[in-house]
Amino acid sequence: MPPELYAKKRRFWGTAASISGALVFIAPMLGYAGTVVGMLSSFDKLKSGGGANPQALADDISVAMVTTAGGLIVAALSLVLCIISLIRFHTLPKTNHSGHSGARVQFDK
Repeated sequence: MPPELYAKKRRFWGTAASISGALVFIAPMLGYAGTVVGMLSSFDKLKSGGGANPQALADDISVAMVTTAGGLIVAALSLVLCIISLIRFHTLPKTNHSGHSGARVQFDK
């Protein structure tokens, strides 16, 4: 395989690892933000309504739980992609500008 192709693949897998690594941290935060919004909405209904409408509260709590689960699922899948990308990145040979790998080969005389 030409050295340019190795460099291109290393850039691709390095970028994939960076993006998926960021998603591992961002996705749960977005899920937790949805949880806060859902719980605040349910507390507002409790506060303003006087009596608790179980269906309305259940709907808001359901939104809170779905967003949390969604964020955690996306984070778990992103973690798997990040691990695969890092393995691929580190198993490709490094090449220098001359197109040769950095490994030195010694021959017996």
